Amino acid sequence: DARDIFYFCGGDEAEKLEKHAVKCGIPHPENDPFRELDNERMPNGATFAEPDVLSDLRLDKGESLASKWPAEVKVVMESPKKSNKLYDMTTLGYDTPLVSERIAEVLRGVPDVELLPVTIVDHAKKVRPEKYYLLNALAKHCLVIEKCFPQWNHLDPDSASHVAALVIDPVRTDGAQMFRPDILNSRPTILTKELAEKLKDFSGVRIRYLPR
Repeated sequence: DARDIFYFCGGDEAEKLEKHAVKCGIPHPENDPFRELDNERMPNGATFAEPDVLSDLRLDKGESLASKWPAEVKVVMESPKKSNKLYDMTTLGYDTPLVSERIAEVLRGVPDVELLPVTIVDHAKKVRPEKYYLLNALAKHCLVIEKCFPQWNHLDPDSASHVAALVIDPVRTDGAQMFRPDILNSRPTILTKELAEKLKDFSGVRIRYLPR
């Protein structure tokens, strides 16, 4: 429903905006072949600090980590103690996704996606039996950067601190179902519309339209 993208507007205003969008030839984002995977904050959901054993690894770059992954990675629940519920998707550190075995079953075998095992430790320092994985989608040089309106990083002129839009060239993704665009410093996890449909109902998962 086109009205969904104008949910913050009043009825008459929303109708006017819808008509202007159609008149200007702006397609509804539902027709976009890609979505952004994000974490939905859940009631009393557990979150985890990045352990020291991973301090030498760049978890945010979209580089392959499988060959460097330690034999055991323990991630400990952060305070407060009431934040102890495990959902299908949560985060390590600021925004690195951790996913359950249920999500891993969907993603296992998807090219360019690494599922790196972690051991969950609760507030009482007890190991939890649930299987969880750090989700590492590999980077692709896929942005049509001139259409993204980038704010270039003044320290690294080859990277962008921010973009106003995420415009992806499907050809440059090499058919990947999940990936992270390079150039952008904060590399969001992008997935196809079809894969998003498979993941959208898992707890802790939020699927977003791409900004444009």
